[in-house]
Amino acid sequence: MKKKLQSGDLDRTAHFYHQQTLKDNGGDYLNALDNDPYASVPAARLSSRGDEKELLNRPTEVGVETFAIRYRDDVRATDQMKIDGVVYNVTFVTEGEGRRQWTLITAKRKD
Repeated sequence: MKKKLQSGDLDRTAHFYHQQTLKDNGGDYLNALDNDPYASVPAARLSSRGDEKELLNRPTEVGVETFAIRYRDDVRATDQMKIDGVVYNVTFVTEGEGRRQWTLITAKRKD
């Protein structure tokens, strides 16, 4: 039987950054990240799966990972997060087991 997630499993720190959509002087839309994280919270890596794609004529690993943090309702699927020096683009956010106990985040490693 699989062990339930416990607070002690949160063994790393995740830093979250909101992505803002801004307009430049020419009226074009730009995506910019906030300079400071809006949250730095303990996190646990739950799973990891990787693929290899050919990008710019070279094999490149594309990693998709799932992380868990204590429940937060301000994490968005357009955010970026940084864990252990690696930057991830958040692709999916959902509520984990139990009522508002955990937030599960699926993220793709950014090259």
